[in-house]
Amino acid sequence: MSKLNKLIQILNLLYHRRTVTIEKIREFCRVSERTAYRYIRAISEANVPVYYDTNESGYRLNKSRVIDFGGWIPSEVALTVAALQYLANNLDDNYRKDIDLLLNRIVTQQSLPFERFWESWKESLNRSNDPEALQQLLTSTLITFAVNQNREVTLKMSSGGDSDGNDLSIKEPVLQFKGNWVLSDAQHESEKPVPVAAVASAKVL
Repeated sequence: MSKLNKLIQILNLLYHRRTVTIEKIREFCRVSERTAYRYIRAISEANVPVYYDTNESGYRLNKSRVIDFGGWIPSEVALTVAALQYLANNLDDNYRKDIDLLLNRIVTQQSLPFERFWESWKESLNRSNDPEALQQLLTSTLITFAVNQNREVTLKMSSGGDSDGNDLSIKEPVLQFKGNWVLSDAQHESEKPVPVAAVASAKVL
């Protein structure tokens, strides 16, 4: 596990638990006590509002200063993460570091594991910088995220698709490879599967 992944894991612990002890960080990340303290210091220096609670004998996150994404659907969070990562990749280090810190805060405050989406999108950005190709990659990444998290997804089909421009809603999406990747609904197996290549955009609900 890389240092970045360990820091993200610690931030997840801080966000989802009342307090986190150094011993818990050592156990969770499999690091020494000295390294655990160094990680907490790195998180604090990144302007994440973490402090030591003497009453609880552990570290806490000041949640009055965290970003509130209450009411956002997964797709809205995913698009925010995707846009910020795209921006970071096209700026110099002066802004990139700030955006990386912001991304860490956003990703670690979600109830769904957006770390996987984030890592997948970063890999997609490294493969191409062509706008059309990136849109296809983002659509594929969102579809994969919906399938992995068993989330309902709404698809907007490209012109010439079978849906005549109408949105398609899939409650329990399943990906299959039948010569090419197709998406079907586990609840309605009899319905014709949708070719992923024919999807213009996806919204994860």
